[in-house]
Amino acid sequence: MLKQPYFIIAPINIMRVTQPVQNSCISSRSFVSGCCALLSRTAFSPLQVRFKHTLDTSLVPVLNEPDIEEQFIGGSGPGGSNVNKNRNCVLLKHIPTGMVVKCHLSRLLQENRKLAREMLVNKLDEHFNGDMSLSAQKERLLQKKSTESLRKKKKLNDIRKKYEEFVANRSNSTSLLDGDNPERKE
Repeated sequence: MLKQPYFIIAPINIMRVTQPVQNSCISSRSFVSGCCALLSRTAFSPLQVRFKHTLDTSLVPVLNEPDIEEQFIGGSGPGGSNVNKNRNCVLLKHIPTGMVVKCHLSRLLQENRKLAREMLVNKLDEHFNGDMSLSAQKERLLQKKSTESLRKKKKLNDIRKKYEEFVANRSNSTSLLDGDNPERKE
C-alpha cells in the first residue's frame, strides 16, 4: 500500500521531518527570519525543500481594540434606499496616531468591520515600517520577478538571433560550395 504524501512547513534550519501532519491537505506555516520552507515527502521521492517567499511579517503592527474608536455611519454611492437607510459604513480611528479609515466596500456591516481593520493595519504598517512594510516587500518581489522574466526573454531572443545567423551563414557557405558564387560571372 502506498503512503499518502504529507507536507510540513518548518523553519529552514530544521532539515528532518519528525511527524506527519494529521490531514495531508492542511499544513501550518512557521516563519523564521522572514523565510518559510515547505518540506514535502512522498512515497516516491526523498525529502525536498522549497522556498515559498521571503516576506518578513514580524514587523506588522498588532491592532489593539482599546486603541480604536469605531463609528457606524451612513454610506454613499449606488444602492438606493438600502444605502440611505442602513448605517453599514465603518469609520475607524486609531487614537495613538490619529489615522482614520472609512470602509463601505460591502453591504454587510460585519464584513465592512473586518475590511476596515485590515485597511487600518495596512495603513499603520506603511506608516511605521515604510519600505519594510508588506506592500513594499510584495512590490519589490513583483519587480524582481518582472526583471527576471525580462532577462530570460532577452536571453532567449539573443539565442534565437544567434541561431538564425548561424543558419543563414551555414546556408551561404553551402551555396558557395555548390558553385553558386555571386562574385563569379560566367
